[in-house]
Amino acid sequence: EVIRERMRINNKLMAMTAQGRLQAILIGSMPLLLLVVMSYIVPGMMNTFYNSVFGIMLLVGAFVLVGIGFWVIKKILTIDI
Repeated sequence: EVIRERMRINNKLMAMTAQGRLQAILIGSMPLLLLVVMSYIVPGMMNTFYNSVFGIMLLVGAFVLVGIGFWVIKKILTIDI
């Protein structure tokens, strides 16, 4: 009985946090998708990022910040019972 109740609560929590998990996936993938699309649409502008040290640092910094944001959202959505 206790195991069933625990499974029911786990399933309810998964349903309640589904929107947040989807947001984390979308927010995490947007910069990468934008990078690919911009490289296709305006390759000359993006080559400036790829060929300069400052541009590479900006890209790495952006991806680090996205990773941190993804991690924070995941920590917020992790609920221990």
